[in-house]
Amino acid sequence: MKEVSDLRLKGIRSALSLTYSLVSMHMGLRENMIDHVILTVSDFKRSVAFYAKALKPLGITTLIDYERKDGHPDLKGFGDGKRHFFWLKEGKPDPQAVHVGFVAKDHSEVDAFYKAALAAGGKSKESPQARLEYYPGYYATWVLDPDGHDIEVVNKS
Repeated sequence: MKEVSDLRLKGIRSALSLTYSLVSMHMGLRENMIDHVILTVSDFKRSVAFYAKALKPLGITTLIDYERKDGHPDLKGFGDGKRHFFWLKEGKPDPQAVHVGFVAKDHSEVDAFYKAALAAGGKSKESPQARLEYYPGYYATWVLDPDGHDIEVVNKS
């Protein structure tokens, strides 16, 4: 009985996901509605080095500097060659206030990020694994950056 219920729930989730995708396409909605995130870090150079290595497996490789002006702090922007959407600024971080999730194309990108993040000095929170309690096909990992921010990389296949 539980197996039938689980299958029914999986079918409903798939149908809802497909419906959302079709409605989004029809209405011209973008799937990713967030333009950018700015993360406050305690040691700017250390964090730039960490994210440059950790995000590389996800294709996030382009960096840009925004130099302090008009009251805005120095920023380092990370992007995919089309746009910069993840920014760092130096200050007093509050790791408990922020959770950032990046999209991976497949499970191997999740795994590659995990290895790169640990090699760059991150700490493991959760190794790469399927988390079906969140979503069918949810495969993710969580690491803590040098300031303790909770960074997730997920593939939803």
